Formats: sequence, C-alpha cells, structure tokens
Amino acid sequence: MIAPLFTHPYGPIDGALSVRPFISEDSHGFELFDPETGDVAAVIHDGADRGIDEARVCAEILAAAPVMLILLLEGLEVSRAEFEADTPINGGDLVESIGAWRRKVIQMLQMGLPPTPVESQPA
Repeated sequence: MIAPLFTHPYGPIDGALSVRPFISEDSHGFELFDPETGDVAAVIHDGADRGIDEARVCAEILAAAPVMLILLLEGLEVSRAEFEADTPINGGDLVESIGAWRRKVIQMLQMGLPPTPVESQPA
C-alpha cells in the first residue's frame, strides 16, 4: 500500500513557509509551517515508496511555492466529503467544481512571478 505523500489538517497558508522535521509514532517526514506564527500548513510524509530525502525535497518545493500548495489542497477539497464517504457524486456538480478550480489554477499560473531579487555584484 502506498502511503499518502502529505496530510493537511491545518489552516490557511499566508505567505512564506519553512520546513522542519516531523516525527510521530506512525510517521516521519517534514512539516511546512509559518515561521512567524509556527502554524503548520501541511505534513509531507516519507513512506515505503519514497524515502526521507524525497519527502524533504517535496517539502522544500512546496515551501518555496506556497501558491502551488494552496492550489493542490483546494483541488483535493473538490467533492472531498463524497469521495471520503464513498457516496455517489453528481457528475454535473463534479465537472462544475473541477472546472471552477481549473479556471483558478489557470489564472494563478498566468499571473507573473514575483521578481527575483538580484544580488549586488561587487564593483
């Protein structure tokens, strides 16, 4: 059985995230957290199908790109209750929800990336 890459039982993501190790009785991995408040946004787990190094790299990528993490988490919320309860999902409603999320992803991807700071060069 493949273990989930990450869990997200936590609150909103506001700004930059940092990475720190996560250890529990059941799992190891990395937490993505707000360095100002300490609030955890997600936990990236290692697992039998991936090692701790792969989990660390995933955590670092998502910490560096919090918008990507936000969009991923929002995509997972589309019909979450129905999927988790294994209940029927209205196909039209599902298509509408995924379509709205897709439009948001496209809009976010079309926004310009923030400028990268240029390091000053010695004269």
